[in-house]
Amino acid sequence: MPVGQSRIDVQSYYQREYRRVPRQLTHHIDIFDIDAQQRIRIAERHDVVWGGGARVNRDGTHGSATLFFDPADRVYPVGSVFAQDDVAIVPGRFFVTVGAKYEHDGFSGGELQPNIRARYLLPRRQIVWGSVSRAVRRPTRLDDDTVVTGPGGIVVARGSDDFKPESLVAGEIGYRVQTSSVFSFEATVFRHRITDLRSQEMPPTGLPVVVGNSLIGEVTGVEIGVNVQPIEWWRTHVGYTRLKTEIRRTAASRDVGGTREANDPDQFLGLRTSIDLPHAIEIDAMLRAVGALPHPVVPSYTELNLRAGWWMTPRTELWVAGQDLLHDRHPEFGPDLPTRTEFERSVRIGITFRTP
Repeated sequence: MPVGQSRIDVQSYYQREYRRVPRQLTHHIDIFDIDAQQRIRIAERHDVVWGGGARVNRDGTHGSATLFFDPADRVYPVGSVFAQDDVAIVPGRFFVTVGAKYEHDGFSGGELQPNIRARYLLPRRQIVWGSVSRAVRRPTRLDDDTVVTGPGGIVVARGSDDFKPESLVAGEIGYRVQTSSVFSFEATVFRHRITDLRSQEMPPTGLPVVVGNSLIGEVTGVEIGVNVQPIEWWRTHVGYTRLKTEIRRTAASRDVGGTREANDPDQFLGLRTSIDLPHAIEIDAMLRAVGALPHPVVPSYTELNLRAGWWMTPRTELWVAGQDLLHDRHPEFGPDLPTRTEFERSVRIGITFRTP
């Protein structure tokens, strides 16, 4: 983009959702969102993007005898502003991006989320990069407004108006090389420091358990990816992630929920391949292998998804898709109980029409 020129983008949407969990909660929500941003090249080495957005959430709930929200209906807005500057320290070679976002929500107030990123372009189509950033998970009605009752209507657990946003400080270093049009390789090492994690606090006086923020943790890991495209119509990506998660209580914690926030698989392997055949036929396959979960224990599994599509016209596709094809069923979360939900093998056929 030439110096002095700019581009403005505005987008908006309305969304309505309805969800019903039998014997627990019925929930509907209306969302109106608008966002705007401007990109402007203010100098030869500065590419600036700034903007903001606003969202209004209006929901209503119908609880059960054991679970409901208090209040049942609520309107909660979210507003944000952001700015970032991509600076060419050494044009064509070394770039640094500095930015920040300020977000204000109806539950916890405002939070600043800064970030800094750098990338260095090396000879022979190589690049190294690194970043440090802060992000938050803002509270939801599940954190603030949930009420759980037991026999006789006794409140056994509830949310808290004092619940704070969960905070993440993330650092990463990465490397990528594309040796040719056929092969590329990338690797990223990361470490995340998490504070104010959601906990379940038992007051000294006993029930009810109250939602709190007395857990902290670290997540470290490495991600490796390989892209192979031996011929124009055949593309394959292989990705592997190794993850170590440690969650612990703070000194003042009275958490009784256990460190279930650490219930992540320690390994993940994924392979995806796409083939474009003559006569507008496309075939996609995805194989995934996921490590076991520790709390509660869920065994590791390997599954395969397949999809084939035929573009009868440029805007009409006939397709068939199979999911979780290697087993009749398998669990992915939850304790080993007869009521545990398991994912079953499925096959679907459909037709898609696209408008201009």
